[in-house]
Parts: sequence; structure tokens; C-alpha cells
Amino acid sequence: MARIWGLMLGLILWLAACGPPPSASLPVEKKSPPPAQKPSKPPPEKPKDSFKNLEYVFWRAGKSRWALKAEKAVHYRDRLEMEKPFVRSLEKSGLTLTAQKGSYRFKENLFCFRKRVVLQTPDKGTLYTDLLYYWPAQRRLTGDRPLILRDRGLVIRGVGFEYDLETGKLRIKKKSRVEFHG
Repeated sequence: MARIWGLMLGLILWLAACGPPPSASLPVEKKSPPPAQKPSKPPPEKPKDSFKNLEYVFWRAGKSRWALKAEKAVHYRDRLEMEKPFVRSLEKSGLTLTAQKGSYRFKENLFCFRKRVVLQTPDKGTLYTDLLYYWPAQRRLTGDRPLILRDRGLVIRGVGFEYDLETGKLRIKKKSRVEFHG
């Protein structure tokens, strides 16, 4: 039995010696994958035109409806962005609207006024909010943010409103609280 074990050991050594020589390979550098690229932002939209001291009068059915003024306006493909817009109704005396920023979306026929919005109405007082939508086709002003309405010593605080320009009806949607001041 010792001979068989010796023969097998010899055969294993002989096969190991007859094989290819061990290669003297250099350690392979692991290539790191390229750094992940951040998703690129689309390039900012280029304006078509820009205006300073813009003045525009809106006409419908042969009548002037309202006048718009803005210190600066930038016209994009789908909207008009304005700084310090001022809107004055030419139909209803005493109805004005001012804000820090505003935009008009052509497709929706919608004005959006933002930051320090002040709506002066001839019969309901002055409304203060930070976001207001004007739907010219529906002749309606709406908002869904907190507001303050002041009229001759009466202060109403609430959230959200709707003002119908046809009827002059103003409705505060929720959380209204009335205060009287002398």
C-alpha cells in the first residue's frame, strides 16, 4: 500500500512539473467605473422679448376692460412674467390690484399674482394676500391662501376667497374671523 501512495504522490508531482510555468503577472489595477453623471437640468428657457414699463389695455367686444402696467415684463413662449404689476379696471371705478410679481398664462387665459398682493375694491374694502388668480373670461378673482380684508374699521381674516366682478360678491371660503376696530 505504501508503494501505491508513493506512486500517486510521484504522479501528482510529475503532472505539476509538466504543466505550464506559473505566470509572473503584475497585479491588475481595477478600473473604477466613471463617476455617475448628475442628471443635467434642461437649459433655462430663453425669452422671446423683454419690456420695461409695459402698458397694455385689454379690449373685448369693442370695449376696454382693464389696463395693465408692469415695471418689467419678460415674454416667453407660453407666458408673460411681470415684476410689480398693477391692474386697473376700466369698467368698475375703484377696482385695482397690485403685487410684487405676476404672470399671465396664454393657454389658460389666467393671471397669477404673487407676493404682497393688494386688491382694492370699490365696495368691499381692501384685500391683502400673497397669491391671487384672475380669470378674465369668467370675470372672477380667486385665492386659496390666508387673507386679510379691511373695510372701514372691520377686519376679516380667513383662508381662500372668491370675488365675482359682475356682481361684486366676495365670499371667504374658510376660517373666517371678524374683528371690529374703531
